[in-house]
Amino acid sequence: MKPKKLNNKGRPHPGEVWKTRNIEYQDKVGVKSRPIVVMEVIGNVVSYYKCTTSSGIPGTHHILDPISAGLYKETYIVPKIEKIGLHRLAYQYGTLSRFDKDAIRNFRGTL
Repeated sequence: MKPKKLNNKGRPHPGEVWKTRNIEYQDKVGVKSRPIVVMEVIGNVVSYYKCTTSSGIPGTHHILDPISAGLYKETYIVPKIEKIGLHRLAYQYGTLSRFDKDAIRNFRGTL
């Protein structure tokens, strides 16, 4: 089942999973649209963790409840903070579960 697009025209909040446009690949040249976990929004800049379906990246966190996050594949969070402009967010997939938020606090300390 494909993720349901939420009708969220507001600003993103920490712990939400959003679809982005043109995020760089982890291991090769190029860009793609992908889900991210929002960590912080200051002005028009979003700090985030990338989501990936690749399980072989060291240090990733397996999302325990992908349904709450609005994802339909087994997904991992890459614990490296990156930043993009707010305009590159397309739509919200969902929100991380309390279990996943608790696990991510170990990466960053807040969420």
